[in-house]
Amino acid sequence: MDAKAYKILHESFMQNNTGTTPWETVLVILPTAVLTILSNCLNIILINVTRNSFLIEFFVLVMPLVLNATVLSESISVSLTVFSLLTSFSVFVLYNYSPKRKLVTFSYLNKHLDISLVITNFRGTVNLITAVCILAVDFRSFPRRFAKTETFGWGLMDTGVGLFILANGLVDPVARNEPVALRKTTKGCFPMLFLGFLRWFSIWWLQYQQHVTEYGVHWNFFVTLAFTRLLSTLLLKIYKRPIFWALICVVGHEVLLQKGLTDFLLSTAPRDNLFLANREGICSLPGYVALHQAAVALGQWLHTKPAHKSINCLATVSSLSATMWLVALLSAPPSRRIANLSYIAWMLGFGGTMLALFVAVHIVSSALGVLCNGHVYMPTILNSINYNSLAFFLLANLLTGVINLSVPTLYVAPLGSLFIISTYMFLTTFTIYKLYLNRCKFKFW
Repeated sequence: MDAKAYKILHESFMQNNTGTTPWETVLVILPTAVLTILSNCLNIILINVTRNSFLIEFFVLVMPLVLNATVLSESISVSLTVFSLLTSFSVFVLYNYSPKRKLVTFSYLNKHLDISLVITNFRGTVNLITAVCILAVDFRSFPRRFAKTETFGWGLMDTGVGLFILANGLVDPVARNEPVALRKTTKGCFPMLFLGFLRWFSIWWLQYQQHVTEYGVHWNFFVTLAFTRLLSTLLLKIYKRPIFWALICVVGHEVLLQKGLTDFLLSTAPRDNLFLANREGICSLPGYVALHQAAVALGQWLHTKPAHKSINCLATVSSLSATMWLVALLSAPPSRRIANLSYIAWMLGFGGTMLALFVAVHIVSSALGVLCNGHVYMPTILNSINYNSLAFFLLANLLTGVINLSVPTLYVAPLGSLFIISTYMFLTTFTIYKLYLNRCKFKFW
């Protein structure tokens, strides 16, 4: 098959997906929280937290994500059970054979919570699952129900842009109770816009496959991230109350969607000018700004004193997550393309679930004495990704492009795809891990 025919086949392979159930999207992520405890325990038991932790963390944290997104996708619940049993056994060994073991009591629920570790776990996991999916989706071993939905639905890959915006909002300067940094934000958005332009140019130049209805012809993920952050900062400069802007944006956007914007965005209208060519990316911005502002408001609370008590944080984040899940389930189906109310609620519910799980990880690790220099141990892979998140994501995108240009992914057998994806994840995580050990931060602005 020639290149043009394969490009058409690949683009059609990505179209008309209807998604999966909301619960299955969580099941794919859930093992990471369980396995973080296992990884921490193994590092303490086997190597006492030395620099040789990478291989343990790769096989315990990264490979299960790869397996759940490919060859184990039809038995995720079984794999989760196995991972949970392994974690329980590891905890049992640590508790019974550690010379520094202490009696586990409910007092640990009132211990001080290092919220920065919780957020680092969250951001690192979001980056990991995104890196796995952006390559795995090009293989037939990746189930179509996990791919991005065409219009409405619960697709695992639909969570990517929403969780990235949520993660960015949690570490926004305003979320950390710092002044609004408009100049710094603007400066930081230029590299994202440049990457967005570079992505569009490379797709055009290489005639790389493109699903136009995702964001538009020229618009893409990087451009959405840049404009969302820039617009959010401008609003906070006017009035420093993120929850106010979140409500204004989500209500205003939802009214417009109900008044006909939805039909326009999902129509087959010609893309004969710059606005029409990129209507999905441009018109979904208010929804993404609302999500970012909600994340900033959540980040503000997480950095307050009440949130530093483990039980307070766990109860509040869990309640918020449950409420948002309820809103998402009772609303119209979510749509990433238009960033409607149910999509925003889904992302807040999904993100809240992940945060609550990592608060629980912090509590369990603290109770078991899984500590390094007096602090709860943090997986080095997640720490290194958080330290160099842009470099990690760029490397993942670059390798994804190289592999797609070199290999006809749609014709690769399941075991072959597992080998390619595993090798790709090893290269990306090991590179970022080595950069972290040498404190090399990829930032030129």
